Amino acid sequence: MRKTFLLLLPLILLGSLGGFSQTVDTTSLWTKGAKASFAFNQVSLTNWAAGGENSLGGNSFLNLYANLKKGKSTWDNSLDLAY
Repeated sequence: MRKTFLLLLPLILLGSLGGFSQTVDTTSLWTKGAKASFAFNQVSLTNWAAGGENSLGGNSFLNLYANLKKGKSTWDNSLDLAY
């Protein structure tokens, strides 16, 4: 039970962050928003006969967007960054 909780805790925390919500402004023609995520991983090898090395790693992702809708015209902008 405790191991299951410790494995699910990071998933619950990351799921609750959810990213940024879309900004809604009824007076503006622009729709703007962002989404962000970060992942962390670790490998720990103990008592492993075949060898190997311990490691730490992380990934991050950022998505920004701004979309314009004016009459029949639309203009969509997006920026995706990953590291």
